Amino acid sequence: MKRDMDLVRKILQAFEGEDHSSRMMYLHINGYKEEEINYHMLIMIDAGLLVGIPFPLGEGIPHVVPERMTWQGHDFLDAARDDTRWDKAKGIMAKIGGVTFEIMKQILTQVMADQMKQIMGIQS
Repeated sequence: MKRDMDLVRKILQAFEGEDHSSRMMYLHINGYKEEEINYHMLIMIDAGLLVGIPFPLGEGIPHVVPERMTWQGHDFLDAARDDTRWDKAKGIMAKIGGVTFEIMKQILTQVMADQMKQIMGIQS
């Protein structure tokens, strides 16, 4: 299954908006299958964006019960939250032809820093 950074962003946004006094057993995101969401939560756990528990239910992708976002997950979502920033970073990635997660974070951070300089009136 191919990694979908738009889905990663949507999972973090959905997770951030939930009340976590009780565990979120199922996460539904329009346009995505449960298998895609579970796979992405698994790799997000690997990347340190989420903490969660995978439950194997036979063959295939296990069901994932996310417990919480990590500090890194919050940082990534803060960098990716703004739609304009996200679209600009995705445009850069498309020109490159795909990037690693670490490069994606660097692109988002640079785009955010450029926006901050512009807002503050700082010349590069």
